[in-house]
Amino acid sequence: MASVVVRAPTGADSARLADLHNDAFSDYPFPSDLDAAGLQAYMAQTDVGRRTSRVALVDGRLASFCLGAVRGRVASIRGEGTAVAHRRRGFGTLVLRETLAALRAEGAREVGLEVLDTNGAARALYEGHGFAVRRRLVGYELPRTPTTSVQAAVVEAGGGAERLRAWGWPQDAPWQLQPETLRHMTAWQLEDDAVAVGAVRPGGVSVFAVGVRPPRRRHGLARRLLHALGGSVAVPMLIPEAWSAGRGLLESMGASLELFTQFEMARGLL
Repeated sequence: MASVVVRAPTGADSARLADLHNDAFSDYPFPSDLDAAGLQAYMAQTDVGRRTSRVALVDGRLASFCLGAVRGRVASIRGEGTAVAHRRRGFGTLVLRETLAALRAEGAREVGLEVLDTNGAARALYEGHGFAVRRRLVGYELPRTPTTSVQAAVVEAGGGAERLRAWGWPQDAPWQLQPETLRHMTAWQLEDDAVAVGAVRPGGVSVFAVGVRPPRRRHGLARRLLHALGGSVAVPMLIPEAWSAGRGLLESMGASLELFTQFEMARGLL
């Protein structure tokens, strides 16, 4: 009979946890290709803690994981998966249940997560643990635009997120669009009145947020800033469908919806 242990991950697990993460997402529409440093950077960016996360080991080898993060009284599951060879054996349930308990012990009273709309098995797992769909999240791909002489200037570290907060960034933003996450990312500005936050990727950028100083809105600054980033511009599927202003901007620029969407799910932890 196999020996199964569920515990918090340690620093010594870093490389194996990255391998497990890649294995668990290998058959997803968006496979993972993270090394240990990349996974640790993601965990730091999204406030994942070791003591609020859990891994399952089968005969001493990592088989399943659940990454938990806490910000005050609100928590988030920032990744959960099981190695292909160990699926359908209940390990996902084990690590999820133990992670929820750890988040509750840290004082969290609500927890959320995102799941691909096509991942029926994961959604069923979460619904079985009390999660309910809160909203749908969408992504976009912008068409390439002609090279422009206008250049976006890089903003000091954390400056983009602070400007978004000061300019009225939605307080109910998904976890990866909250200022606490965005402050770790690259930010660009235009005329000190428009800012975009995201990450450089091969051939272009992924834009997670765009904001304009309130008195300068409706003057085309957001559009000009996105054009000034150059290359291919993608918006990850993290935009709530109800954010009509942001979606209206992207669609007015000819952006096309990503094929996949996500459900944001949540539950209480009382």
